[in-house]
Amino acid sequence: MIEYILSGGTFYGYGFGTWLAIAVLILIVLGLARHFLTSGPAGH
Repeated sequence: MIEYILSGGTFYGYGFGTWLAIAVLILIVLGLARHFLTSGPAGH
C-alpha cells in the first residue's frame, strides 16, 4: 500500500501530494493542540 502511494499511484482517488498535505496539516493541528494544552491552564 505504502509502496503504491510512493510510486505515484492514487489512493482513494487522491495523489501522494494530497495525502502528504493532509498529513502535514494533521501534524500542525496536533502540534498546536499540544502547545495549547501544555501552555494553557491545564499545564504547569
